[in-house]
Amino acid sequence: MFELRDYQKALCRIGYDFLTKDKTDNSGLIVSPVGSGKSLIIGTIAAYLEEPTIVIQPSVELLYQNHSKSVSYGVRAEIYSASANSKVIGKLTYATMGSIKDKAALFKKIGVKHVIVDEADKGFPAEKTGMLVKFLKELGIKKVLGFTATPFKNRSYLTEGFNSETKLHLITRMYPRLFNRILAVVQNQEMIERNFWSPIEYNAWVYSNRYLRLNSTGSDYTEDSIYRNVLYNDINNKILTEIQRQIGVGKKSILVFLDSVSSCSIAKSYLDKKGIKSNFITTETTKKTRKNLVDDFRSGKINVMFNFSTLLQGFDAPAIDCIIFGRPTMSLAIWMQVVGRGVRLDPKNPNKRCLIVDCCGNLQKFGRMEDIEIEQYKSFGWGVFSGDKVLTGFPVGEPGSKKNIQ
Repeated sequence: MFELRDYQKALCRIGYDFLTKDKTDNSGLIVSPVGSGKSLIIGTIAAYLEEPTIVIQPSVELLYQNHSKSVSYGVRAEIYSASANSKVIGKLTYATMGSIKDKAALFKKIGVKHVIVDEADKGFPAEKTGMLVKFLKELGIKKVLGFTATPFKNRSYLTEGFNSETKLHLITRMYPRLFNRILAVVQNQEMIERNFWSPIEYNAWVYSNRYLRLNSTGSDYTEDSIYRNVLYNDINNKILTEIQRQIGVGKKSILVFLDSVSSCSIAKSYLDKKGIKSNFITTETTKKTRKNLVDDFRSGKINVMFNFSTLLQGFDAPAIDCIIFGRPTMSLAIWMQVVGRGVRLDPKNPNKRCLIVDCCGNLQKFGRMEDIEIEQYKSFGWGVFSGDKVLTGFPVGEPGSKKNIQ
């Protein structure tokens, strides 16, 4: 049986009390960083609840991963998901929204009283939020408990000159919203200071954003403008040189985020000729091939893994000791997910220090992962901060200052 850390015990108590004692109808959010043991916390809460509980996952990949973790911790859990070819309901059931949206009567008959939403910021765009609200209403449940490491999203606005401006907002302050309040936060800095994360080092390259353009929603840059800007800055060629340099100084497990599928393929071919074991995963990679490649990367059979638009969620490889981020982003969540792939402790390498090579101006825009905090600050209330910078409520890349808050 696993021994809970003190902050895990605290979050378990907060989550349990919220579901069993809180008399309001307002759904609550627990902010728990990558590597903080979220699956263990959720499983422990569910184990102490007397009534059956559903944990909703945004994808079948995350469902598999988090269900497996809960089971490994000694928690009995079932899976209800068509994509997973399993429709078993137990005291704790992991499910995907698409599979349960029309099954409220079934779960009500069995006596389900609690719903926990994992990755609460990612799995529920407006249409799925509607599904969940309908499901909860039919189930007779008025509030849910959410977990996430990144409780914020970008939203685009038109300025007076009809230009687009993108600002970062907490999901508890956006409409339509599912979660009304933040119940608790474990800060990134605590994970570093208490040695629950591997130490992080950063190397930021000089970069020009000359060709970058926002997409229609303002949430991030267009793929075409990213491609043009990466080409203009000669990023991919520099990355290949950087990989050889890092292997030369002893890095053994390098994860690389590139700008396109073709860039991944070309990069692999180049390293093949250099005798460096590499491969790549994209959204086009089949589930079976992806699993095999991830297993080979984790075991060390592959030293360099390229990827495009994937390996952000549901991917744990503790041996990663270097991450090269070869594309710009407007998304703080993506930046934190990328860095988060390298912070997990490696039992086989207790002295691991993960190097983050930022090729495209993201470190300057958002700051170091360990400096990003979600907190209540004076009259501003809940917000996202990076040192003295205020990230929420201001244009992305143009933060406010804590000094100006009364």
